[in-house]
Amino acid sequence: MTPLRAFVAALLALAAAAALALGSGAPLHLERGDDAAIRLSWRAIGQPIEECRTPSAEEQAQLPLHMRRAEICERRLAAFHLRVELDGVPTLDERIAPEGAQGDRPSYVLYELRVPPGSHRLAVRFAPEAGHAEPLSLDAQLDLAPREVALVTQSPESGALELRRHAPP
Repeated sequence: MTPLRAFVAALLALAAAAALALGSGAPLHLERGDDAAIRLSWRAIGQPIEECRTPSAEEQAQLPLHMRRAEICERRLAAFHLRVELDGVPTLDERIAPEGAQGDRPSYVLYELRVPPGSHRLAVRFAPEAGHAEPLSLDAQLDLAPREVALVTQSPESGALELRRHAPP
């Protein structure tokens, strides 16, 4: 390396270090006011669904001999339906599909609702679209302080939805 290149490299490294030092001292405001938050966070595995059909003669003819089957089956997991009401007003009404390219991975619920501090009525219903499993539900009255976080999650012991609270510092 020539002395000029070494000098330019050292200057660039010094400038990058100075920019990093200045940037790390800049204030970062992540919280938006004194709103409270209700977070929904859990993982669910839907019922396995298998749909089989008999391929047509044209489909069979397009396949090599070793890949021809009497039945073609598609396997996936059932989706869920999430409905959330806050103070009697529908807030979320979503279909929660299983993850993965083939729909064979668990479904994840990850939402955050910003709410003003105070008293709120929360109703959550999480129902499978297929199968005979009972829907999960939670109906709770919340009194949230400014910047408080309430977490709706699935209990590892019972599998039911539960509410956890975390007060601000």
